[in-house]
Amino acid sequence: PSRFRARVLPEECIGCQVCLDRCYFGAIRMEGTEPRARIEEEKCLGCGLCTITCPTEAILLKEVQPPESIPV
Repeated sequence: PSRFRARVLPEECIGCQVCLDRCYFGAIRMEGTEPRARIEEEKCLGCGLCTITCPTEAILLKEVQPPESIPV
């Protein structure tokens, strides 16, 4: 498991859905009347593929656990 999780900046998301195809874990869905990406945290493994794919840089990786807490 990663100590990171993806976060969406809704004001930057244009709803292009490119991230949906990149997430191998099904952790991203579109929601709202003007569809915006939303991360399902329990499915996100923090791999970062969505962050490098997003054309508007609307997805960031945030640290959710300190490195010491992850079992090796």
